[in-house]
Amino acid sequence: MEGLEECGDAARPAILFLHAAAVTRHLFQAQLAHLRDEFHCLALDQEGHGELAREGAWAMHKSVRRAARVIRERTRHGEALVVGVSLGGYTAMELARRHRALVSGLLLTGCTKDFTGNGALAATVAEGYWEKMKQQRHVSSDAAEQARRDALFEECIARHGITPDNMAACFVDWGEHCAEYLEGVRHVRGQFVEVYVPEAEIHGPLHNLDNATKLAERCLGVRGHVEVVGHLWNLDAPNLFSEKVRALARKIAQFQAAQRECMQLEQLEADRREGRTPRMFADEIPLAAVDEVPQEIEDLLNSSGLADLVGWARDQQLTLPALANQLHELGRTAFLQKLKSAGVAKLADRQKLSNVIGKVSKSLGL
Repeated sequence: MEGLEECGDAARPAILFLHAAAVTRHLFQAQLAHLRDEFHCLALDQEGHGELAREGAWAMHKSVRRAARVIRERTRHGEALVVGVSLGGYTAMELARRHRALVSGLLLTGCTKDFTGNGALAATVAEGYWEKMKQQRHVSSDAAEQARRDALFEECIARHGITPDNMAACFVDWGEHCAEYLEGVRHVRGQFVEVYVPEAEIHGPLHNLDNATKLAERCLGVRGHVEVVGHLWNLDAPNLFSEKVRALARKIAQFQAAQRECMQLEQLEADRREGRTPRMFADEIPLAAVDEVPQEIEDLLNSSGLADLVGWARDQQLTLPALANQLHELGRTAFLQKLKSAGVAKLADRQKLSNVIGKVSKSLGL
């Protein structure tokens, strides 16, 4: 997809990054590098920016529609933690308002409850926007690191493609519709919403500490965190920003895993009560017919001394990729328990099957 940067294992929990006005998805390069080994990361050019600048001006409804499409089409479970910086924060809130099922959590920074976006002020700020952003930036003591950040900063400026008039229109839009966007946050679990206030903008003309903390505490019911950083602190404090995202993403992933486990255990119990053969994967579409075991898994069981489990595999409608994914997601201990719950009574059989599937996982690159 044009204007999309994607990395990490698509089977893992997803994080969608939405950039500030007048930059591009490339501003999140450090976060993608830090988080790609643990999460499925997606950074998106917003409408009117970067590769999408030639397609027309920025508009909230277009940016929200595109972000929703990315989550639906590119993530495994059709939901993502959405990280929004400034303009990206407002887009993330509106995304949650319009498509609540797609947003598992929100990390917002550089947003405010009352955006003073009147036309005259917006035009003035838009004209001097980049100079203001440069003044807010924090300088690294590492000269090489600072040079890298400066180069990326200038690259984003060169690529953003947005005009001053469209920038001013963004500010006016925020001023007129802030209250609507805030409603979206109420659709996300409170413990999965975090709001950060860059200290450098507390006394700025568009944001202030009072409004920013009101956004967090009074409107969203969460505590606002003040960080001694600039407006685009994902660039100037990349490690700190990445760790904030990682901590929230892990908390959400743990909650979702527990939810899925509960649903599966409930399904197993329901199967037992109804006299049905317990299904190991209550949340997964069967990949094989009930009366047919794929030849690959039958051959594997027979060659591994587990021929007695062929009938069990038939009842479970299993495939090798399905088993390998479960072992990869759950870990060995939970996988062994899942096998026991699903009807593999002998510990030795469970251990042997786990070892065999572990080798399959490696061959599949999991």
